Amino acid sequence: MKSSPFIGLIAILLLIFGIWQSMKLATLEATGIRTEGRIVNFKERLTSTSGGGLSTHYDPIVKFRAQDNREIECEDLPMYLLGPKVTVLYAAAEPRGTAMIDLGLVVNWAIPALTLLAGLFATGMTVLRMRGGSEDSAAEPAALD
Repeated sequence: MKSSPFIGLIAILLLIFGIWQSMKLATLEATGIRTEGRIVNFKERLTSTSGGGLSTHYDPIVKFRAQDNREIECEDLPMYLLGPKVTVLYAAAEPRGTAMIDLGLVVNWAIPALTLLAGLFATGMTVLRMRGGSEDSAAEPAALD
């Protein structure tokens, strides 16, 4: 019962983050510019594992030419297509800060959708726990004879 507020807070944060991701991606999908880019290098990134060790990941560094002919280099998430050429999706007003490797509609929307689903699940868990708790507290104690 004590975990209900904590789960509720997580639910709210997941929903807010999912909505923010969805709005950002929807704007980029609707108004962004797609262009060809090249994976020019990989940046090594170390992350800790659950066992206390380190895991190495390689994030692609993508170079592309923006609409105003500037050459932009950006790092993207470690999801990328094989091969040197990729499609880059970016906002014309801020190509360096918004550029992402365009993996198609379904894959692009996977992270926001999963975040929103996790938020809805946590919301449902909170509501169920709160309902269960209110019924338990409303029940009359058993009489001892």
